[in-house]
Amino acid sequence: MKMRFFKRWNWEYDYGEEELRSAVAPTPPYAVAYYDTENRLYRVEVMHSNGEGGKEASKLVYEYFCDDNGQVIEKRSLNEIGAILLLVRFAYDALGGPPKQVAFNPKTGETRSVVRKDYLTKRRAVG
Repeated sequence: MKMRFFKRWNWEYDYGEEELRSAVAPTPPYAVAYYDTENRLYRVEVMHSNGEGGKEASKLVYEYFCDDNGQVIEKRSLNEIGAILLLVRFAYDALGGPPKQVAFNPKTGETRSVVRKDYLTKRRAVG
């Protein structure tokens, strides 16, 4: 397992912004990304500050499920008690086109589908 710390996490495109390389534990806000032994992303914890002395006020958790090549095939946004807030599944084009993303909100039952033409480009640029 490998951990990387970032100042922010980009949920839309699934990457950390401004990597923090200090040996000292960061103060909120920050994000910690967890990778398996094959360097596949599997969890991100985002710590938010309440603005008073950098104390943690809340934590969001994102779970990631990747295929053998490290492509995200599903991601989940969880609340503080672990309930799913949003679930997004990815379907990749065999010809290398942009993935289709289908999001499901379990609270409302709403489903939405989107194709982000720049998803793979943005992921490769920071990966």
